[in-house]
Amino acid sequence: MSWKDLRSIKSHPLVTIGSHGVSHCLLKYQSHNTILYELTRSKMELEKQLKIGIKYLSYPHGSHSDIVCDLAYKTGYALAFKARKNRTPFNSAVNRYAIPRDSI
Repeated sequence: MSWKDLRSIKSHPLVTIGSHGVSHCLLKYQSHNTILYELTRSKMELEKQLKIGIKYLSYPHGSHSDIVCDLAYKTGYALAFKARKNRTPFNSAVNRYAIPRDSI
């Protein structure tokens, strides 16, 4: 989507814009500095361009690790979503930086 597209839908009540990283890389295989860059740069650029707070992260390819979850917390995300590997129902005790989501 273009910045123009995102600006036009950002206030729609059924739309929540979140971060997905800068380069769509598999974060769990990256260095600490690369993960930090991917998370902070994506969040900062979205906030700058759209003038809204970005609170949510969906891990590229649904892939994460404990380190990635920790950095998502430290870079200011409120929630982060991973790929769900099986069809188990959502559990409220799940880590808020590893919430299962369905890939489409």
